[in-house]
Amino acid sequence: LNRAEVMFRNHAYLQEAEFPSRLGYEAAGIVTAVGSDVTEITIGDSVALIPPLDIARWGTYGELANVPAHLVVKSPENLSFEEAAASWMQYVTAWGGLIEQAKLRQGDFVIVTAASSSVGL
Repeated sequence: LNRAEVMFRNHAYLQEAEFPSRLGYEAAGIVTAVGSDVTEITIGDSVALIPPLDIARWGTYGELANVPAHLVVKSPENLSFEEAAASWMQYVTAWGGLIEQAKLRQGDFVIVTAASSSVGL
């Protein structure tokens, strides 16, 4: 459970929960099925999910999750499911702020003032 999920449950997130709504931003596991056009991921792969933009549609709480293939990435063998699932939210948050919003480019510098926060790590 991360901060975005807590905010979503409390109707304080940028996206409003409309029931029935799926919950869960982070996930990892073993692939049990793939679509006919999916070539990068195969049944049996250990994977993690890059947090989707639409938490209400692509929630991951449950035994199984059906998500778009472009959000699925193979996990390193040395990571547990918990570690693999927890590694993407901070990365995507930092990427969105630095690359998408601030337009950071090669050669630019950043000072991380909240280095002990989840994003700072």
